[in-house]
Amino acid sequence: MQPIGFYQFNICGCKIFKILDDYPESDNADDTASELAGIYERNYYKDYEAAAFYYVKCYNLNENTGKPARFKAARVYDKHLEDYVEAGTAL
Repeated sequence: MQPIGFYQFNICGCKIFKILDDYPESDNADDTASELAGIYERNYYKDYEAAAFYYVKCYNLNENTGKPARFKAARVYDKHLEDYVEAGTAL
């Protein structure tokens, strides 16, 4: 049985994915991608590949984002995925 948090994330996650898919030019798209990456990286999910993907998507959507997406993507590639080549290219 899945915890309640999993069900709630699936409801919110659908709306988050809709923002990223329907409004990639939005000012909030990079913030949304960064928040989604943080959700995937935290203790509950620990889906580091998805976290790295959305951190990269964050800075691809807006290279001047105020979020530390490049650093966090490099950290996830280095610390959790042990992909040192991608960690170097993320910075």
